[in-house]
Amino acid sequence: MFHCCLQIGCENKNKRYIQTSNVLHIFRHNAFCSWYRSGRSRPPSISPNTRVPSRTESLTWETRSKMAAYSYASKSLKRYFKYANNSGFIKQTKIPSPKDDNNMLKLFKELTPVHVAEETFMKIVTPINRRERLSIEECSGRVLAEDVIARTNVPHYKRAAMDGYALQAEETLGASRTSPALLNRSETIGPQTCVRVHTGSPLPDGADAVIMIEDTEAVDHDLVEIRAQVHPYENVGEIGEDIQEGEFVFREGHLLRPVDISVLASLRLKHVTVHQKPIVSIIPTGDELIPRNRRELPEPGEIIETNTLMTELYAKKW
Repeated sequence: MFHCCLQIGCENKNKRYIQTSNVLHIFRHNAFCSWYRSGRSRPPSISPNTRVPSRTESLTWETRSKMAAYSYASKSLKRYFKYANNSGFIKQTKIPSPKDDNNMLKLFKELTPVHVAEETFMKIVTPINRRERLSIEECSGRVLAEDVIARTNVPHYKRAAMDGYALQAEETLGASRTSPALLNRSETIGPQTCVRVHTGSPLPDGADAVIMIEDTEAVDHDLVEIRAQVHPYENVGEIGEDIQEGEFVFREGHLLRPVDISVLASLRLKHVTVHQKPIVSIIPTGDELIPRNRRELPEPGEIIETNTLMTELYAKKW
């Protein structure tokens, strides 16, 4: 192990670094030999500027020195340790065995980045082309297999966007709280008139704006004070303001959410075509595994099989 500590690290021949959880040790062959011969309990402190012997020098050590160093280092280092190379990239490896000098220099492969793993996976899988047509109530969490195109406008009529009075915007010109305009309450729109409306109500013919109820005051049953000025089409929902006829609403491959199902309903759609879910088979293996619902307690060497349940729940959620 001590030999490995000297050999695995940065390629700088002057120093070899081994990082533990608490401290960065710099070992030197001569200091180690002094410690081993003197029988001290731990190596002496080493100056950071002290040169570490090269691999060829290390190969001349006696076997017992290697084994003693391995025993000491195994107690002080974790099972896994990090080492740095010239590029500063941190890798991870197991503590190698001292029996084979070549094995000490063998390292695990570098970790594959997630995006590379995803690209590799997508190259070898075959897409599922099976489709099915379902009611929109069953399609939350499903993937569209076709484009959804609006066959109607949403909304399909002019509507009031606020509670208040529908009127002609020019009738409110100059109106304010200190100088309100007076309009007659009516069932139809005409000069000096207004019509009471609620949110979502159809806009009466001849009206081009809605004034909010908060900006009005009923003087009596037939007369209303207008205390603010509104502009044409203010507080009015135009035809097709949300979705226009012929518009692409969702593209193929879109993952349908509950809010999307609401949009489909507003388009008067009852069914859509989605991709079929893949069939997933889960096969747990291992003689030590026992069913999780077995009434008897597990015997020594038996393990309750739980991965099937976990994988099944993940697959259903996906």
